Amino acid sequence: MTKKAPQETRQKLIEAAIFILASDPTQFTLDHVAAEAKVSKGGLLHHFPTKEALLNGIIEFADQVWVDRFADELKQEPEGVAGRWCRAYIRASFDLNQEKKLLISALAKARNLYPDALSAFESKEWGTLSDDGLPPGRALVIQLTCDGLWFAEYLGTPYVSTTQLALVKEELERLTR
Repeated sequence: MTKKAPQETRQKLIEAAIFILASDPTQFTLDHVAAEAKVSKGGLLHHFPTKEALLNGIIEFADQVWVDRFADELKQEPEGVAGRWCRAYIRASFDLNQEKKLLISALAKARNLYPDALSAFESKEWGTLSDDGLPPGRALVIQLTCDGLWFAEYLGTPYVSTTQLALVKEELERLTR
């Protein structure tokens, strides 16, 4: 399978690593990841020769999940309309399905075990929404609120109820109009 579908094998390994980190990070070994993915250890080592390489693969995957999600939301907004980036950012940020929560949990637990490995992820420049045609302070408030939501999930300390979250999202979207 590896020779015919290396990207598929790589993805299976990343998903297995995410599952293990999120459920029991003490079991995060290359042997356990290979077994969970049903890939030989040699196959794993071909793609990820070290735990750090595997963690970097997870980080790249997390980054791509965000980029894809934001791009999908941005496509739904007409170009040239003030607030379009902020509205897309809000919807992408509030879309925390179980798969994304599992990914965030895995990143948080990996951070506790391997803080140096995730330092590049945490210091990544994601850009700002201040050039969205909205007053810069308003765009920044929207971005910081969305980032706070993500960060609370990352730390494992969600700070508002589902009902309150819906109210916050509604208010943020109102600020983009």
